[in-house]
Amino acid sequence: SFLATAPISSLADLVSYEFLWIAFYVYFSIYAIYGYLKKKSDAIFIAKYISVIGFLFTLYLFFPDNIMDSVISLVIYAGFFIFLTLSKDVNNRIPKEERGLTKFNKIMLILSIITQILFYMGNIGGNNLYAATAIPSIEKELIAICNQNKKTLPIEISTDIYWIDMKFNGNEVEYIYKYKEGYFDNMTPEIAKMSNKFLPEILKIQSAKVLVNKVDELFNIVANTNKYGLRFTYFSHDGELLFSVSINNDEINQIISEGNYVTKRADFQSILDLFNTQLPRELFQDGILRKCTLSDDGKTLHYEIKLLGMTMESLNNLTPESMKNHLIHEILPFLSDAPFMLATMNQMNISFEHTAYISNSWKATVVLHPSDYNKMFNN
Repeated sequence: SFLATAPISSLADLVSYEFLWIAFYVYFSIYAIYGYLKKKSDAIFIAKYISVIGFLFTLYLFFPDNIMDSVISLVIYAGFFIFLTLSKDVNNRIPKEERGLTKFNKIMLILSIITQILFYMGNIGGNNLYAATAIPSIEKELIAICNQNKKTLPIEISTDIYWIDMKFNGNEVEYIYKYKEGYFDNMTPEIAKMSNKFLPEILKIQSAKVLVNKVDELFNIVANTNKYGLRFTYFSHDGELLFSVSINNDEINQIISEGNYVTKRADFQSILDLFNTQLPRELFQDGILRKCTLSDDGKTLHYEIKLLGMTMESLNNLTPESMKNHLIHEILPFLSDAPFMLATMNQMNISFEHTAYISNSWKATVVLHPSDYNKMFNN
């Protein structure tokens, strides 16, 4: 089983402590059997040495979650050592007075001890051989899941995008998407730059929901390693790479440990700064979005809106309730800008501050709470 999961993918792996440990173990195991059959003087010593290696290795990897297997292994190695020591049949075949190490095996023994010392010292931080040798088997599982999913692709996952491929790529599982024809045809460098900042946050929040609910086999495998991450790659209809988003394993572990994912204020602010470079723009008829800001406590997103083409009489007829209904039923269902999506996914309050073009003194603010827009989304 060690050989089947040995991390041999490059020339460097052939001289790694993990592979050398396995190589010595296999050599001594084969030699012990050969030496016993041929009545070699050092066969019993080597067999005992193998049992000691196995016993110490099992102690090193003692799994609290699987105590029975570990205990059985310890008993087997200890029992084998006692058998070799006390068995009359073994002693009759190779008497104790005739036993001794050959010069070659003395050198091999010393080298194996040095290798094990270096190996255990190098893995004190927690990256033990089990983690190293388990990685290739996990890779095979990830590749198998990707190949299985490929059989169902392409899938239309929204009105604008297809899921066309997925693959295991180095230390990441990559999801590959393609936008439909016409979408992003007019993407400016500014929008592309904002997308590269904005999409990681959206994807991290979405993956947080999946990881916390633990409903996706692939996500669970990735989350329970200390190595693998996720990548989401987006292409235009004609195959041009638009942006690529990576979520590393540390971020995945953070999502799991916190039970949720909240956009950091600095990340949110950097997205707002880019978004504000595209303002002012029309938010709705006669409503110009001038600026987006974040409250001091980071819990409220503020939209500053200037109303045009309205008389003082029509402004005075506006009530907070009518403005709130207008936002919920006429604006929010079609609002898809980055700040709004991040605010709703982070369950923030959203404040719409209205001022009038014809009067600097007129101002009306409508605050939408998560309960307001969640109800809209659910409907």
